[in-house]
Amino acid sequence: MKVKDADLKNKVGEMKNTFGVWLGNLHKYTEGDLEGEWVYFPQKEEHLQEVINRISGPNKDELMIFDTDMGESCEYLGEMIGEWSRVDELNTIAKLLGNEEHPAVEAYLQREANLSLTELANLIMQENEIAYYPYKFEGSDDQKIMESLSAEEKMGYTMIESDEELKYFLENRTIGTSNAMSYFDAEAIGRDMSLSDYVTLTEDGYYDNKADGLNLSAYTMDEIKEELAEREQEVQQEKAEKILQEKKGKTKEQQRTPHFSPSL
Repeated sequence: MKVKDADLKNKVGEMKNTFGVWLGNLHKYTEGDLEGEWVYFPQKEEHLQEVINRISGPNKDELMIFDTDMGESCEYLGEMIGEWSRVDELNTIAKLLGNEEHPAVEAYLQREANLSLTELANLIMQENEIAYYPYKFEGSDDQKIMESLSAEEKMGYTMIESDEELKYFLENRTIGTSNAMSYFDAEAIGRDMSLSDYVTLTEDGYYDNKADGLNLSAYTMDEIKEELAEREQEVQQEKAEKILQEKKGKTKEQQRTPHFSPSL
C-alpha cells in the first residue's frame, strides 16, 4: 500500500533526539562482559548502521536493549520498548514524532496502551483522524484558569459550551439570588462522562471512546520507512533550492548596485 502524502504532512523536517536506548552485545553479556552504548533517536540510517556494526562486532552478534532514556514528551513510549525491539523501527518512530507534541496520540494510548511499534507508527501517521478534542469553553485559552481546573471540570464546562440552550439557561436564570451557573457541578459531569467510559480525559483535551477505530495495520513499517526516506530527500532538495535562490538573489542585487569611480 502506498502511504498517502497527507498522512506524512509535517512528519519530516528539523528533528531533535526524542529518546534513547542502551544497546548491548548479547553474546558478550552471556560471557559476563557488558559491552554496548547509548543510542539516541532519530539518526541518519548510515550513522545508525555504524553504531549497530560497532556494538555487534565482527561476528555480528545479536543485540539487546538493556535500558531506556525517555524524554518527558514521550514517556508513554517506555512500556512499548522491549529487550528485543528493533532499533531501526525505533528510529522510524522518532522520525515520525519529530519536534512536535502529540496530545492526540498520548490520549489514545491512555486507553489503548498495548500497541506494537508498527501499530504505533500507524497511529502517528493517522494522528489527524484520532477522535481527540481540546477542551473548549470560556476561559480555556487562559493558562492560569486551565491550571486551576481539574480535567473533570474542564470536561464539564466543555459540555456546557457545546449545549447552547443549557448554557443560556445557566447564564441567564437565577435560583434565589444566585446565578444558576453557580449550582452547576462541572466536575461531577466530567467525572461521570469518564466513569461511564464515554471519554478518556487528559490535561488538555479528551478522547472520544465511542468514535470509530483506526486501521493500525494500514501501512507496513517498510512502507513507512520508504516514504519517510523519500520525504527526507524532498526536504533536503527544498533546502538546497532555497539556498540557491537566495544566492541568486544576492548576486542580482550586487549587479544592480551602481559602482562609482572617484572623480579625478
